[in-house]
Amino acid sequence: MSAMRMVSDITIAHDAPVSHDNRSNAFNSRHASKGLSLVELLIALALSAIIIASTMRGILLLSAQVNLSADRVEIIERARHSSVYLSDLVTRSALSKEGAKTEGAKKEGAKIGLLCDTPSAENSVGVVVLSEPGTLCIALSDRRTNTPVLWVDALEECPVHCEPSSWPAYVWVQPGCHPVFTQPAAELRVFSEAKPPAECTGTKRYALWSRSILYLRDYAWRRGDGIGALMIHRLGADGVFSRAEMLVWGLESWAISEYTGENEAGNQKIGSKQTGNSQANSWQLRLLFHGELNDTLFDTSALSIWAQSQRRSSLGNVTREEVSFRVAAMHVPMIESL
Repeated sequence: MSAMRMVSDITIAHDAPVSHDNRSNAFNSRHASKGLSLVELLIALALSAIIIASTMRGILLLSAQVNLSADRVEIIERARHSSVYLSDLVTRSALSKEGAKTEGAKKEGAKIGLLCDTPSAENSVGVVVLSEPGTLCIALSDRRTNTPVLWVDALEECPVHCEPSSWPAYVWVQPGCHPVFTQPAAELRVFSEAKPPAECTGTKRYALWSRSILYLRDYAWRRGDGIGALMIHRLGADGVFSRAEMLVWGLESWAISEYTGENEAGNQKIGSKQTGNSQANSWQLRLLFHGELNDTLFDTSALSIWAQSQRRSSLGNVTREEVSFRVAAMHVPMIESL
């Protein structure tokens, strides 16, 4: 009986009407603790701003390091490309007997005169370094002062390098071509296609012959930009040099000299024969490349004395890469039969 009374009381309590004011007070009491004061809101905003600023700073620092790393990689790639190209070109140099006679010439301009003659089997000069081109037969537009000019006559053996895109071109033929004689002297001819003329059927050796002039221009993309560029002129089959083409940009300076062995410190010397025009069997080349971005962490003491002396203040503290290598001018035989 008492249990039933308790249930009845509970039921009555549940069914008892609740006024509107009571419900409002209960709602407000439940949600009053979930609100934020103005002070709390300002603190939250300040903390959010600090977190965002720290995150953005980290992102910017990471982005800067990524850009610097990409800049360094690009410098290394340009240095590698230039080293491989120059090494291959000098190694394939072709020196004829007449061209070799100029090695002992003392008169200024003796080699230049030979270089500007019409190409023939007798005047291929191999490798010649001109410190002062003087009255050269081609204008070296905006050449950076006190930098050398590299002149290379080279051979590429056929048929490996005699692609159809190479024609017309100078071709070294050995023995030479003659309708009657079978062993004429070697000669330099212009072929319009890979197929040799009928009188050259007895030739045992074909090789593409090229003449190139390389120099350092004082700008890369526009005059006055201060970015050095390694340029090349190539002699065409019509006997006229092509317009200068850019091999690589970002070259701050370069030096070419005869290789003279090693000094006491074990470092390769940059020979004393950098003045005047020179010709040798082995060459020492040094190239100084630079990047585009300022690098506060770059240590200039890592550069050689020569490289430090060649730095241009207008470039600021950009990343630099120095390349030094020795290459032997093989002087591919052009007179002797194979």
